[in-house]
Amino acid sequence: MRFGCHVSIRNGYLAAAQHALELQATAYQFFPKNPRSLSVKDFDREDGKRCRDFCEEHQLISITHTPYPTSLTPSQGKRELTIQSLLIDLEISGVVVHFGSE
Repeated sequence: MRFGCHVSIRNGYLAAAQHALELQATAYQFFPKNPRSLSVKDFDREDGKRCRDFCEEHQLISITHTPYPTSLTPSQGKRELTIQSLLIDLEISGVVVHFGSE
C-alpha cells in the first residue's frame, strides 16, 4: 500500500517531490497547470528530469492530475486543446483524468 498527498509545484517539480518525501509519502499528485484551465503551459524539462531521477532513487511515485475541464466530447469545440493538454501532462508524468461531460 502506498500513502500519498497532493503537493504544489510552485517551487518546481524536484521541490514538490522533495516535499512529498519530507511528508513521508510514497506517492504524490500535482497539477502541472491551473486545474480550471486547459491552457498548455511550458515546463522546465531539466527540472522534470531531476525530479524523475529523485523519484526513482527514492521509489516515489509522481502522478499528474489533468485540469478539470478535460473532455474529449467533440461538441464542446475543445477537442484539440484537450488533446494537447493531455499530451503535455503525459510527457511530465503519469496522469489522473476526470473526463467532463456536457
